[in-house]
Amino acid sequence: MRIILTKMSSLGDIVHTFPALSDAALHGYSFDWIVEEEFADIAAMHPAVDRVIPIALRRWRSGAASNTYKEFMRFLRLLREQQYDMVIDAQGLLKSGIISALVKGKHRGGFSARSAREGIASVFYDRRVKVDKNDHAIDRLRYLFGSLFSYEVEVGFNYGIENLNTGDNTCVLIHGSTWPSKEWPEVMWVRIGQLANESGMKVALPWQGDRERSRAERLAGQLDATLWGGLSIMDITERLSRSRLVIGVDSGLSHLSAGLGSPTVVIYGSTDLKLTGVRGRSAVGLSPTFPCSPCLKKVCNYSGSPRDWNDTDVSPACYSEVTPELVWRAADDLINEDCL
Repeated sequence: MRIILTKMSSLGDIVHTFPALSDAALHGYSFDWIVEEEFADIAAMHPAVDRVIPIALRRWRSGAASNTYKEFMRFLRLLREQQYDMVIDAQGLLKSGIISALVKGKHRGGFSARSAREGIASVFYDRRVKVDKNDHAIDRLRYLFGSLFSYEVEVGFNYGIENLNTGDNTCVLIHGSTWPSKEWPEVMWVRIGQLANESGMKVALPWQGDRERSRAERLAGQLDATLWGGLSIMDITERLSRSRLVIGVDSGLSHLSAGLGSPTVVIYGSTDLKLTGVRGRSAVGLSPTFPCSPCLKKVCNYSGSPRDWNDTDVSPACYSEVTPELVWRAADDLINEDCL
């Protein structure tokens, strides 16, 4: 049975798909995968993936490609080389539905109109699966695959990419995010880095783009730390897999770290732990009980009384409840469990 999967981005979404692939592999299924070009190597890591078909939607839409039409036609020819028995749109967006419709396929499956992120995507499928929107992203995808292939989804899962090769005594601080509301205050990053240094670990600070680079340099100036810049996604993946500890905000790299099996603590504020909380053998998510959290907004619009930590105003205010001391206790517990 030839199957192709559409789940183009983002990195966290790619990682969330791995448990569903692992389930399906146990029942003898393997997949081709349409994925954004920057995540092609990550998608190819899963043993149930036979072939990756990169797509450059982000670059084409940004106008960065000088020959967009030629690139798209080349992609389309590649996409239509095979006839598939099943085309799965695991993203549930209009754009992913359209891309799935371009594939030569006998059947097309995806979320129902009330279950998809954009209900209109379901018009492209002949097999629609109803899934609770309030379920975790990993559970939604596992149930989608189980329903399409008629098998029961079992308790427990694996990502299929666990490395478990930790122990190089590095604490990675994943401080960057595409949402300003996800960013933990710098003063708190400094303190968590100090706690890591005091425990004998060297700090690593990944960065991408000028804004993250500037913050990483400011943090490194106050810590025993190295900068991880200019690295490929696979270079970062390899380093994450060897790290003793990873502490991050809700980002793709944090979810990737959890999938790799590295001890990972993830800080939540504006996003919902129940919907996209980090999961893994050695992973824990921390979230506040703040009145407006999770707000699911890219920019914090809190207008209440200022909140502080160590006499410093905290913004976004919800992070006043997710302190460095709380984060470090969770991290220390993970490290000790990992050593047992």
